[in-house]
Amino acid sequence: MSRRTQWMVFGVLVVVLGVAVYLNRAKREQSDTVLSASDTAAIIAVDNPQLHFDRLQGIRESKYTGTRRNIFALAPPPAPPRPIVKRGPQGPPKPADPVNVPPPPLVLPVKFFGYAADARGNHRRACFTNGDEVIIVEEGDTLMRRYRVLRISNTVLDFEEISSGRRGNAAIEEGPAG
Repeated sequence: MSRRTQWMVFGVLVVVLGVAVYLNRAKREQSDTVLSASDTAAIIAVDNPQLHFDRLQGIRESKYTGTRRNIFALAPPPAPPRPIVKRGPQGPPKPADPVNVPPPPLVLPVKFFGYAADARGNHRRACFTNGDEVIIVEEGDTLMRRYRVLRISNTVLDFEEISSGRRGNAAIEEGPAG
């Protein structure tokens, strides 16, 4: 913007400011009228503007029955007390139903210690150790003829037991430093 254009814009802004101040002062002079008590009653539209002492007394006599929670504290309100349930005499404990017991979670018999990926990240290979033996398996391949590697992420390996179809996961186990 050239210097001349800047001065023209400044002049227009000064004129707009002057008009705004003039109009604001004219409105203020018109609204400086004083209202009497009868005028305020007409504006409020109240038949009897006196205090209702009977209503005030009812408010003073009311009792607060809330939770007494401090609205300025971040802690949650205390939990209501639990009702005590009395139970009748019980017989000997029943043994667990062996049919409904869930199977234990799957655990790999090898240690998952890392993964390798190609430059594009399309093919990932999981690295396992079984004592001194190192086993490398791609996604979709079988491990120890018993498990199928489903997905390899940065921290977790998802696998499936081939015989039962149960699924599990294993996190990367970090070995000792050094």
